[in-house]
Amino acid sequence: MTYIEFFDKNATDNICACLTQRPERVVMVGRDGKEMQRSVASLKRVLNGRGLKTEFIIRTVNPNNLSTVVSRLEEIVEQYGDCVVDLTGGYDLYLVALGIVFNKRVDKKIELIRFNVQSERVYDCDGNGYPKLFDFPKLRVDENITAYGGEAVWTKWNDSEELFADIEALWSICRRDVKKWNNLIAILEGAEQVSEADKPVETVARVSAMSAVTERLITKSTIDFAILDELREKGFVREYSYKDGTFRIKYKGAQVKRCLTKAGQVLEMKAYLSAIRATDEAGERVYNDVKNGVCIDWDGRDGENDTENEIDVMMMHGLIPVFVSCKNGFVSMDELYKLNTVAQRFGGTYAKKVLIASALDLNGSFGRSFKMRADDMGIKVIANEIVNMTDEEINRKFRSFWNN
Repeated sequence: MTYIEFFDKNATDNICACLTQRPERVVMVGRDGKEMQRSVASLKRVLNGRGLKTEFIIRTVNPNNLSTVVSRLEEIVEQYGDCVVDLTGGYDLYLVALGIVFNKRVDKKIELIRFNVQSERVYDCDGNGYPKLFDFPKLRVDENITAYGGEAVWTKWNDSEELFADIEALWSICRRDVKKWNNLIAILEGAEQVSEADKPVETVARVSAMSAVTERLITKSTIDFAILDELREKGFVREYSYKDGTFRIKYKGAQVKRCLTKAGQVLEMKAYLSAIRATDEAGERVYNDVKNGVCIDWDGRDGENDTENEIDVMMMHGLIPVFVSCKNGFVSMDELYKLNTVAQRFGGTYAKKVLIASALDLNGSFGRSFKMRADDMGIKVIANEIVNMTDEEINRKFRSFWNN
């Protein structure tokens, strides 16, 4: 089976047919040969990872010359015989030219299909009753990043009911006063950076060293012992002490320690858990893949000047990626630009963007300006209302992110 693809900058459009129909070869038609070669290399990495050895053939043609496009398409049809043409992407003039070829070459069996990524439907555009119904393709987070030319690694968590229960309990403490919570986590994070402990779940740090790394004076009055006591009462902290200029703390386990020694981690984990738990009206999971702490290398190659970005939570609804940035304290306008840039680069026009800022007041002057800028960029904002939302309200938000 031969597929003809009209190259599109949205890698999603270029890979739909390959994932569903598994063609023997794909003839990629586009304007820029070098750009198509780079894209094809990325697509092949995704397909090879699924055991598909699809052959790609690149054909360049000027999209502004109708007769040239018609001639090139006729050559392809003549060379490869019966074929399927995917109308999902590419220049409009390519589609016009294809209509001409389709009518001229009735001797050839040319099938026309088109994918609607948002509605997850495939359309028969030639009226012959094909294609047959099939499951719409889905991509994992790493496959989506790879298809757009990057490479992704993410934080590994030992997902379990115990971890999820811990996240909920920690979030219930954090949400009461995110400012106090952030102040404490900053101190615990600083202590961990200068820790002299030889056990992974413990931290032992000189207070003077903590003050140096946090760039503020750490004293008994700056540590919120009330929150520490609550963490100890609920079992997240086994013990702690502040004595003779040394701060010591022992955590319940490695995953809890990670939540308590990285700024914003608890909010991030609450978002991660909400994405995992999001279900539709039929009780089916909304997102087929969810990853936390996704570090993206823009070109997937080792180098000294690599461009990298981290997305706090990323999920996939079929072929639609959702990029979520979580800020549990102050948030600047720059965060909108960072999120928008990464999402456009690795999701194109299909990318959905969400920023969760638990300390942002949208009723203030800065908040109103922030919201207007976010709206201009197509970024959904959940601000400080999240601290008062029920689990069902949060989950309802997450259910809709891919479709807004």
